[in-house]
Amino acid sequence: MSFLTDYEDDIFISYAHNDNQAVLEGQRGWIDNFHQALEKRLQVYLGAKPKIWRDPRLQGNDYFADALVDQIPKVAILVSVLSPSYIKSDWCRKEMQAVLPHRRPDGRCSTGEQSADF
Repeated sequence: MSFLTDYEDDIFISYAHNDNQAVLEGQRGWIDNFHQALEKRLQVYLGAKPKIWRDPRLQGNDYFADALVDQIPKVAILVSVLSPSYIKSDWCRKEMQAVLPHRRPDGRCSTGEQSADF
């Protein structure tokens, strides 16, 4: 359960997997490092570990899992890591398209009774 009621997870990190490639073999990619740093920093502020969701399994030609689209209304905050690879990615565009129906005219994002800035 998320820190915010009615959500399963606190944050969904949306990114192009191309952007998570390690510079040197055996190292982690910067998205992996960002995820870990965000989790640790928020744990300091929240007093408990936040639930951060992302799907590191999807790669270039893999089937766009319904799990990604299904997960979007279940998270309180969407963090999109924008890059040229993100903009060119069919998968990332599909994720963004899944978010748009939850966007309200005032610029906030809403699922059910919950809403947040978008």
